[in-house]
Amino acid sequence: MPKLLISIRSSGEVSAALAGGCDVLDIKEPENGPLGMASADVISRIFNHSLTNRQDILKSVALGELHDWPADRTPNSMLSQANILKVGPGNFEEIEEWTHSLKSLIHHFEHHQVLTGQFIAVSYADSPLGQSILSQSPDDQLQIFHELRATNCTGLLVDTQYKTSSCLTKHASETQLLQFCNNCHVTGLTSALAGSLQREEVTKLINSGINPNYFGFRSAACVSGIRTQEIDAARVRDLKRCLS
Repeated sequence: MPKLLISIRSSGEVSAALAGGCDVLDIKEPENGPLGMASADVISRIFNHSLTNRQDILKSVALGELHDWPADRTPNSMLSQANILKVGPGNFEEIEEWTHSLKSLIHHFEHHQVLTGQFIAVSYADSPLGQSILSQSPDDQLQIFHELRATNCTGLLVDTQYKTSSCLTKHASETQLLQFCNNCHVTGLTSALAGSLQREEVTKLINSGINPNYFGFRSAACVSGIRTQEIDAARVRDLKRCLS
């Protein structure tokens, strides 16, 4: 059964996300982009929230995009408290350049002893890179995933870059998403799907045999379905039932 990842932007949203039954508290700032990194103060407040001490809840932090991490930027040691770190692809369009940059960043985090859990690489289905990854033949995609696993990347998330235009299923077919999840499983990578998904789309994907390790939500979990509003416990609870 897929686990439920809820993206939160403040410590005030922790209680609602947990009350609804989320499995992963994913810290990000929507105003800073699809993988916008929250401020160090916000991340610290969420890490220090009493409810986040539950051992069954994972803490994830969005790091922004690859181009946000030049070689001279030192990661905050506080990030070592996260169970999952994830980074967007930036403007890379070629798979080889993307994987090379990911490898460099992962090694950078390891050098600073910050990477202590999972490192998730994100691709956007509504971008040239994302389309290239999804449209690979099964064997070619499998080879790419093996190469990513060898860099100490532990998982892949297919998301969308533009949140107001359309959701993931408008850019990726069920066949592509099924192949993606299956190849992640074969190579030992954690699989995750997100991108303005609503309950109905997720139900359809699951009924088609598409079962990633995680489904991620922000807008569908917020009041009135608007991603800049507060997380609503009832909406989170409804999404949890959808995955059950």
